[in-house]
Amino acid sequence: MTKLQMRFKTSEGKNRDLYFSYAKDHLDEITTNEAMKKIAKSQLFSKDNQPLFADTVSAQYIERVEHHIF
Repeated sequence: MTKLQMRFKTSEGKNRDLYFSYAKDHLDEITTNEAMKKIAKSQLFSKDNQPLFADTVSAQYIERVEHHIF
């Protein structure tokens, strides 16, 4: 299974990740960065009135491979 991981900085400078299980494959840097900027600008997610996703850091696809034994 492949997930899209978006990494942001909080307003306190800590890393915070957002995962999407059903993201499109092969998104380019420009599209992903624009989407991340929109998420950060919206300030939808906060804790103690501090935005959890204040600035963009990186994005990557994470692939999980399972090997069933039985």
